[in-house]
Amino acid sequence: MQVHHQIFQSSYRFWNDLCNEAAQFASQIPPELLINITHSCDHQKGVVVVWYHWPTNEKPI
Repeated sequence: MQVHHQIFQSSYRFWNDLCNEAAQFASQIPPELLINITHSCDHQKGVVVVWYHWPTNEKPI
């Protein structure tokens, strides 16, 4: 297994839209492979990161 991440960021979209996009992506990952979902905001830029495990021999989502 390897740890992967997907970043969702925007300085012009609403937080709700940014979080919904990250949640939609995270919903494609089997629950046992999902590590965490983190967020940050700096200078009007919102960032949401989905962290997950993925088998080494398979291409990540």
